[in-house]
Amino acid sequence: MSSRKYISPPNLLAEALDLAAPQLAERAISAAEENLAAMADTCRSRIESLLHDIDAMTVAVQNDDFNATVLKTYFLAVKLVGLGRPAGYPDLDVAAKSLCDVLDGLMVAGLPDVRFPTLVTVHTSAMRQLREPAILAEGAADLLSGLRALRSRFAVRPDEDSVLEV
Repeated sequence: MSSRKYISPPNLLAEALDLAAPQLAERAISAAEENLAAMADTCRSRIESLLHDIDAMTVAVQNDDFNATVLKTYFLAVKLVGLGRPAGYPDLDVAAKSLCDVLDGLMVAGLPDVRFPTLVTVHTSAMRQLREPAILAEGAADLLSGLRALRSRFAVRPDEDSVLEV
């Protein structure tokens, strides 16, 4: 006989779901939209903060280790992905993903690239412009097309290994 006693932790999620009142799909969708609207300002301020931090990396690369700076910039860029849509800038998510892919390509190459500050600045400038859809109007498609060209030039090819899986 074994003297071991097996204990299972309580399933708190199941208990919480059992306590919640059922909602109609229409009400649930409306509540989700209200929550997204409430988050918009927070997402906008987070986007601005991250863009500022990413821009600072273009200066830091001159004084710090290239690979470490690219990695820090990559982690900041990953945090941008998904903030655009709730903030009301869905195209910003596309630009953030493009920046992540370009940085991933630079990390895989493993060599210091003098174009790093320019590549980052192009992406952050594009993201700032994409936050002004009324001013940008039809130019957003051209801007995203330019970022796609950069992405295809610098991103990791399918036959290469990615440094980070996100």
